[in-house]
Amino acid sequence: MNTENEKNAKVDEVIKDPVMNNLVKLVKILCESRERQVKRNQKDTRRFKDIEKNHDFIKGIIEVERSRLRKQERELKDIVEVKVADLLDIIDNVDEKVENLEKTVMDLKKMVKEQQETIFKLKYPSLA
Repeated sequence: MNTENEKNAKVDEVIKDPVMNNLVKLVKILCESRERQVKRNQKDTRRFKDIEKNHDFIKGIIEVERSRLRKQERELKDIVEVKVADLLDIIDNVDEKVENLEKTVMDLKKMVKEQQETIFKLKYPSLA
């Protein structure tokens, strides 16, 4: 108990001395300021961790969307390739039909010419 009483007595002496009293107040102010700074740092650390979580979450969403878009791109490329192949087949068919029609027109022209000659021979047998 003596040591406690002695400590209390020394504290009372320190507090009574104006210079020491100001130092004690200054130390208290510095301690409180430090505590406030530590609390701000803790809040900032929590905010930073939240920001990191959100960043990671957003990165995950972006990666999922990129993957989905790459898949859609591959599917669309496949569809376009099939459609282009179909169009090329259609063009080939149209070209073939045009050639057939041209041959038919030529044949019809020959037939018309032959018929005209036949009609001419029948109309004017002496000239034929």
